[in-house]
Amino acid sequence: MSFLRDSWNPDALCALLILPVAEPQGWQLLKFDRIPANVVRHTAAGLEFEVRKSAGPLVHVLREPARVTRLEVRGRFTGSLRVPPDKHWTKGFDDALLRVGLVEPGGQALTLVERRTAPEWLRKMDDVLGPKGGVRRIHSFNLATEAQQVGRVRVHPASDLFLERITATPQPDGHFVIAQDLPEPLLTTALWLHADGDDTGSSFRVVVEQVQLTLAEAAAPKERHAP
Repeated sequence: MSFLRDSWNPDALCALLILPVAEPQGWQLLKFDRIPANVVRHTAAGLEFEVRKSAGPLVHVLREPARVTRLEVRGRFTGSLRVPPDKHWTKGFDDALLRVGLVEPGGQALTLVERRTAPEWLRKMDDVLGPKGGVRRIHSFNLATEAQQVGRVRVHPASDLFLERITATPQPDGHFVIAQDLPEPLLTTALWLHADGDDTGSSFRVVVEQVQLTLAEAAAPKERHAP
């Protein structure tokens, strides 16, 4: 099993892409079939997910596909995720405080026939990506509740589009940093953020305060902000 492929020169120059979290522009809310949607707010404090036995991701499409070498997401959470340590990733306990996904492109957009049977979230994702093409895989880096879970990797049993790695846990005060260096650049068309408590009937809040992606590029290092 591998998260990444391609070749990577560690001495290559890079840029820092900072995604806006306080403003709704550029973010698209997706909905899962038959699952209550999260309440999402963009505030001066950041991007807030209010989870009440609910789920639903936000997607931010990059202006152009980029080769990501590192991601870093900072924030805080309050409340409780009702997942016992020995039940994580088992049926009925498949929730996460936050899943940060890099959307890897591949293939074509859904055909008319495929759209008839595809779930609502995938149809919306297809519309959001538009001419950027389809989705090969969503590489997800997750925030869990227990330190012993960090490092676990799986293909999601409900959809092989999702390759997940548990990357971090919150501090006792609820603050967290999800930081992941990628061994090779990953061509990415969009960022996926998702908090969910529908499986376990959990209620909590997650505020994403900062999202930044390090990009491989040939130009001199620079910092830029997403539109």
